[in-house]
Amino acid sequence: MGKRCARPACEAPATAGYNFDGLARVVWIIPIPETSNQCAGLLCRRHADAMTPPRSWELRDMRPALPEHFAPAPSAPSRYMAPTPIAASAYQPPVPIPAAKTPAALAAPPAALTEPTIPYSSVDDLDSEPDEEAGQTAEPAGPYSPLLARAFRAAG
Repeated sequence: MGKRCARPACEAPATAGYNFDGLARVVWIIPIPETSNQCAGLLCRRHADAMTPPRSWELRDMRPALPEHFAPAPSAPSRYMAPTPIAASAYQPPVPIPAAKTPAALAAPPAALTEPTIPYSSVDDLDSEPDEEAGQTAEPAGPYSPLLARAFRAAG
């Protein structure tokens, strides 16, 4: 039985192996070796061609180039992506949008307020304190009084 691609769920025959050197940050794709311990893994042609190294790593493809008569045939353009005269004529360049003009109402400064504003009243002008309305004494609780004593004093 021939060697298979190491990628999960790929049943294609292996055509190349790969090795890497972490210190030099290099990945090599090599022709399929005689023994499997000469490489880190085996790949089919599709996965070997699609291999991308990590960032800042170098990929070196050491496989021999295929002669022209063994090279895969160039794929025909997809019938969905083929340009047609109708599709070519349907393209229209984007229309530039003219600069927005500012309405006169936004450009003019706001008019002065015509309604009188409510005069400011100071805290000294208040008739009563909120504590007096609740029936509490005006003397503050000491810093050492317990919380429950203050609660019972307020309940009266």
